Amino acid sequence: MTTFAIELESAGLCLEVRLNGVRVYRETSGVPRIREDRVNHWMVPGENLLELWLGLPEAGSDDTTFEAEWLRWQENETRGAAERIATYRWNHELALARGELRRAFDARVSLGNAFGEWAWQGADGGALTPGDRSAIVEVLWDLHGAVARGDVVAVRRRLALQNDEMARAHGQEAGDRDRRQHAFLTSCVTAPRWRLEPLDPATLLFAPHADGKLVSVSDRHGLPPVRGAASSVTFDLPSVFSKIGGAWTVVR
Repeated sequence: MTTFAIELESAGLCLEVRLNGVRVYRETSGVPRIREDRVNHWMVPGENLLELWLGLPEAGSDDTTFEAEWLRWQENETRGAAERIATYRWNHELALARGELRRAFDARVSLGNAFGEWAWQGADGGALTPGDRSAIVEVLWDLHGAVARGDVVAVRRRLALQNDEMARAHGQEAGDRDRRQHAFLTSCVTAPRWRLEPLDPATLLFAPHADGKLVSVSDRHGLPPVRGAASSVTFDLPSVFSKIGGAWTVVR
């Protein structure tokens, strides 16, 4: 099993990491970040394109840094043996503007069949309409209501495609992943003390990417719309949507 990841360290910059047009990560405040995103589920057959976009926050210090690596390693390899597909360090060679992102770097790698085709690749694209927003909100209400009722089976039914593809991307059995998800959600909704955050469509933010084939939905704080807590454990549901066969569904 091959694992692909993007590692970055950043301070004082706004940034966006895009892989095959998908917004993998976005930072707008310029606060220091060190993170790793595993990206098997965004890798596609054939050529894969990584883009790094940088900018300056509206207000911030002059102490700026940015480094990124695109990595891959095999299951039987140590983490330190990872192959560096591409590396980039910003050395102020690109003039950046406040409140504006500019493409600083791109790299490509060809993978043959990779992990196979994903459903979102064949999804409808284009501009998001008011009708599309309403349809996505309906799915979110359905998920929110199912969690509120403790209907874990209904939640799993809504997330079946997302579960199957994430299992394929990360070398898991879909059934095993589904059972773990069922056990976790059941433990949350049957806990003596648990709560589900209210869903307010007026606060939702819709972010299309990959030419409109994907729409990430969050609240005004950038958090998943359907989320809650059980004792000291927090939980949330995936909220990246595609329009497949005329219907909006959760894909990531």
